[in-house]
Amino acid sequence: MTTIIRINAPIGEDIGELSAKWLQSQFPTDNSPIECRLHSPGGSVLEAFAMIDELKAYRGKKTAVVSAMAFSAASLLLSAFDEVEITPNGYVMIHQPHFEDDGPTRSERSFLGSLGGRMVGIYCEQTGKSADIIHRMMSEERYFDAEAAIDFGLADRVRTGLTTAVARVPQRVVAMAKAKETTTATQRWRAAVAEASKTMPRAKAMVYVDKTEPGLRRRMIEEANQ
Repeated sequence: MTTIIRINAPIGEDIGELSAKWLQSQFPTDNSPIECRLHSPGGSVLEAFAMIDELKAYRGKKTAVVSAMAFSAASLLLSAFDEVEITPNGYVMIHQPHFEDDGPTRSERSFLGSLGGRMVGIYCEQTGKSADIIHRMMSEERYFDAEAAIDFGLADRVRTGLTTAVARVPQRVVAMAKAKETTTATQRWRAAVAEASKTMPRAKAMVYVDKTEPGLRRRMIEEANQ
């Protein structure tokens, strides 16, 4: 029997986040197949690395299903699975690592460079793309819908039939979005995340904005893929 594991929160060790220790506790003891359903905005890169190590150490068959989003650090997890599927509503996002506070020190900048290089290597190994292509994509903060994720090598096939579904965008929100023609959805989303990040970690700020601005992230993704 296949065990379903839902990675549906930010990655990290804080309250409300999912850690490598938590992930390891979800594994069946008989090494039977697992299916991890991802719907996460990302979070700590180091904790994602630890989760990758736990997944690679698990001896049973491992399948990932991107249901709605595997963004930032969450997208790194896809490299640790035997098969990666993505729902028609699924999106993957890759970008450069960063600290949550402004003005990193020289040592922190060096550390970010090391993290970024390791991330490039993970994506290269998974997709078969060159380091230059991956680095450029990460610098652009690139979003991939299901078809693009498969074409790029981040997923293997489309998965249908999941009971988990992405909520439809409320008509009121759509009307509001159309009325705001002076700024793009991407600009509004980034501004909202930046404002929320003043009082909370960035990963939590992304979740907060998703709750307070329903539908804005989806419109941003649609803009990015036009």
